[in-house]
Amino acid sequence: MWPFKSASESILDAEDEAWQLDVWRWMFHVWGGAADFRLRELVLPTHAAFPSLTAAKSCDPNAIFADVARLARMDDQSYDVVEETYSQTDPDGASDAAASDQVILYRQDEAGDAHRLTLRFALELAALKIAPAQPPPPAGRGLEDCVTDLAAVYLGFGVFGVNAAIQSEWVPGMTRGMPGRAFGRSGFLKEERTTALREADWTFALAMFLALKEAPIEPLLDYLKADLENPLRQAMAYLKSKPDIVSDVARTE
Repeated sequence: MWPFKSASESILDAEDEAWQLDVWRWMFHVWGGAADFRLRELVLPTHAAFPSLTAAKSCDPNAIFADVARLARMDDQSYDVVEETYSQTDPDGASDAAASDQVILYRQDEAGDAHRLTLRFALELAALKIAPAQPPPPAGRGLEDCVTDLAAVYLGFGVFGVNAAIQSEWVPGMTRGMPGRAFGRSGFLKEERTTALREADWTFALAMFLALKEAPIEPLLDYLKADLENPLRQAMAYLKSKPDIVSDVARTE
């Protein structure tokens, strides 16, 4: 249950909000500022966004990845889309997949689910986009996956992330108590989690995306979990009441 928040209150605590805003400024700085962000579009699970589903009438991982890469504006190179497998003799469950930077991994249990595949591929591409960026992101120990999640929001896939996030899941030993996801590059392969960020963090990030775009909330409501509308409206009302927060990120070059 979300606690009641007034428009003047953030849905995040001060430390988490400050860290997330640092990451937003970093993304604008390393990826081209407002000029690049203007090219980003909010991706919704529609046939218009994913024509492969209409054409194939099936959930083909390669076809869905092609749609995701196009929507992320990262379809200018080739990738190998590979189902992730694990060694039967490795007690740590290390992946047998090649470690190439151009290998995009997905799990067998994701193969028939277009929403899970879309989020997985968005996160994989976000990780590839982050990797060469200099300076490195403001990620403390254990927060690398959280930056990847925020990068997926920047690329336009916030709706998929917030719908998949855990509302409150604290993992001992992690700086911000954010669960790791069961993805090949995450280092948390045994955690049955989809995202590193919590639901509140994804909600705030999605609100930031919309605020930076000056976009309304209504077009995406049909695609959100029912209990997310109020927190998202609260986050957007907070950002509207603090215009310097949004303008500070938008001005970053």
